[in-house]
Amino acid sequence: MKYILLTFLIFIISCSEAESILERDNSQSVSATPSTEPFNSSNEDLKSLEDRIKKLESVIENNTLALEKLTKSLESSNSVSVQNNNSNDVIVAKNSKTYGKTIDNPVVENEALKINLIGDLFSKDSINLYVSSVDSQIIFEGVDEITQTSEEITFITSDNLPVTSYKEAKISLPKTYILGDNLLSNKGIVKFKHKVIYNPEKDGIQDIVKQTLHGNTFDFEYHIILSSK
Repeated sequence: MKYILLTFLIFIISCSEAESILERDNSQSVSATPSTEPFNSSNEDLKSLEDRIKKLESVIENNTLALEKLTKSLESSNSVSVQNNNSNDVIVAKNSKTYGKTIDNPVVENEALKINLIGDLFSKDSINLYVSSVDSQIIFEGVDEITQTSEEITFITSDNLPVTSYKEAKISLPKTYILGDNLLSNKGIVKFKHKVIYNPEKDGIQDIVKQTLHGNTFDFEYHIILSSK
């Protein structure tokens, strides 16, 4: 900011000096020459005026260059500001309710989508999840255990090691689901089921939902879709 103000100040001062020089030369010429006589300049006067004009041109040229640099600096600053705004928009989109749920807001590689199965407990239809890459990840959570009913799927453990589970395998949650070969082996379809078991000692008497749903089995079917967005 100091640089910008200094540059403008120099530019304004140089313009003022230029105007002052021209006015001074004109006044000297007029005062030195009678109004009734034609204007006669000596070689020294012309040479002095030429020198001043050259100095003035040099000052203007330098200030023009400084102004060009200032303009480029401002344009660069505005560009960074726009990029930052776009980045903020992306962050907001990732944290929004539509993240991974719509084709124009798919799951990106470095921001896993967390799926709370409790929220999908009563879903009757399949649920579409959109991802931007085969390296995108989905974290399933919300219940203690599920049974995976796909033919074969792969998860990543907390040690970042891949673990393959087979049909009817019991899986404790949370677990991170990776795409990769899963998309090929299951055509992007992931199936789970969960049987609600109410345990008074563990769940407590206040868990009315588990008491009511005790013994019921719920199916979850997700369709993982690659989005070009």
